Amino acid sequence: MLSQPAEKRRSGGKRSKTGCRTCRIRRIKCDETPEKCRNCSSTGRLCDGYEVYRLPVAAKRGRDLSLSLATPVNTHVRWAVTSDQRRCFKFFCDRTITDALGYYDSQLWEQFMFQMANLEPAVCHAAIALGAAHQEVVLQGINFPGDDAKGRGVWYFYALEESARAFELLRRRNPQDPQMRQVTLLCCLLFVYMSLLQRDYNTAFRHLQAGLRVFQELRSGRCGSLNGSSLDGAAMNLHLVAAFAQLEIQSTHFNPRGCSPPGANEPPRKHILLDHDRDRDLLGQSVDDLRRALQPLDSAIYQFFHRWGTASAEAMVAHDSDFQATQTHLLSEVYHATHSLDDFCALKHATLSPKHKRGVDLLRLHLMTYSVGLRMSMVAHLQPAQAQAFTADHAAILSLARTLIAQFPDRPTVMVDSGVILPLRVVADSCPDLHVRWQAIQELRAWPHYEGVRDTVLASTISAARWRLEMRARIRAELCSGFGDEGTGVGKESFERMVDEELRERMRVLTARDGDEEGFCQADAELSQILASAPLGEWSCARHLGRRIE
Repeated sequence: MLSQPAEKRRSGGKRSKTGCRTCRIRRIKCDETPEKCRNCSSTGRLCDGYEVYRLPVAAKRGRDLSLSLATPVNTHVRWAVTSDQRRCFKFFCDRTITDALGYYDSQLWEQFMFQMANLEPAVCHAAIALGAAHQEVVLQGINFPGDDAKGRGVWYFYALEESARAFELLRRRNPQDPQMRQVTLLCCLLFVYMSLLQRDYNTAFRHLQAGLRVFQELRSGRCGSLNGSSLDGAAMNLHLVAAFAQLEIQSTHFNPRGCSPPGANEPPRKHILLDHDRDRDLLGQSVDDLRRALQPLDSAIYQFFHRWGTASAEAMVAHDSDFQATQTHLLSEVYHATHSLDDFCALKHATLSPKHKRGVDLLRLHLMTYSVGLRMSMVAHLQPAQAQAFTADHAAILSLARTLIAQFPDRPTVMVDSGVILPLRVVADSCPDLHVRWQAIQELRAWPHYEGVRDTVLASTISAARWRLEMRARIRAELCSGFGDEGTGVGKESFERMVDEELRERMRVLTARDGDEEGFCQADAELSQILASAPLGEWSCARHLGRRIE
């Protein structure tokens, strides 16, 4: 009798979910031998090891976390080989890039990032790392995990694992490769945003400084040029320079230890910010052209306020005439830029898209913020009566910011451009009317998101703490007028209890009127987390507040 033919083994069996990376790529079952599997070693293949962290299985139903680009892109790249990598890279393309483009268009994010991720595995793994960090923010919110690994989830460690792969690929590259610098700068940029989302500020600023050093070496001619990419090198280089310049401007007031802002050790100087002869040409160009033309003004104003806010009393006296001259010049440039923006709108506003109209309003919002900040800083020892004159300016900034926020039905979480956070923070910190200040804090709290280096949770929490400190100081001054200095008429302890009771009552009345009675309790809890994880004492934007709180 003839023997029965052996049954064919059906192809396409169950894929390995926990095996080594090589077996998962080959789509075969891994024997999972420790260190390296026999499937690989017995066939002479290099076993790429086991993934330490696997992401939780994505829910099949529920809210879609991605918001697709207007121009869909193919999110498949050859370097994203595992299901977790493909998942995070798809999220990066569908959601992270979309969020990054929330305020303004950017060829760097919309085109070059994806193209380079297809060409360069290091860029691909860096993008996967940022996608994982961003997805954690979307799923779990913006929070402060503390100063160690406790409380960190699998998304955090998976992002670190992918960023380590990108680092290793960069390390293996030939330093003489003409594309090396572009690849390094793109990875640096992605690492900065990943570290910011993970609240690792020191690492984020180290990546930023590393990228800026590359540009400094290029300017000095010590390391060739950025040319040599198979893409449109000149166009990408322009956008890379703009991206790092923007991060440098945004980080000015965070002033991490050992990272002085540009010109920090130089005396204040006047800046020629806008070429007035180019105004007519700018009117014929785009909103993005106008935004880039204003970037030197942004930088000069940030640097001025950093110097003005951190200078000692002796330095202020010694450089008083220089500070006054710089203030006057910068204010003149702000007025000139505002007139240029008005002319641009008169000529082109009707032809702009809704997004570009929003971009114009955002430029106007920043110019309004610069104007009120410079005018208030020009008045030495601003008295309450003088400060009240600026209440209407702050209210106008708050109103325009609210108008802009209302234009985002789908709220992005990670934006790269400066938007409403800075203007709202200025209102929350400096408006003479404490009720207007509290409204600005509420606006920050209502939309948790990042704008480059800044985020609304950190900004609103610090502003709420500052608000309460100033409210307490006002109450103390009022009570001192009735009970004597430090409450000598009633005793120090009784006086402090009176201050605390009055503070609680005023806070209760104010927050109840705005429907947010739990706001300060939540801010207190967040502030404790910030003090445990963020180096407030090293940031000029919060150094004084950090000392008062601690």
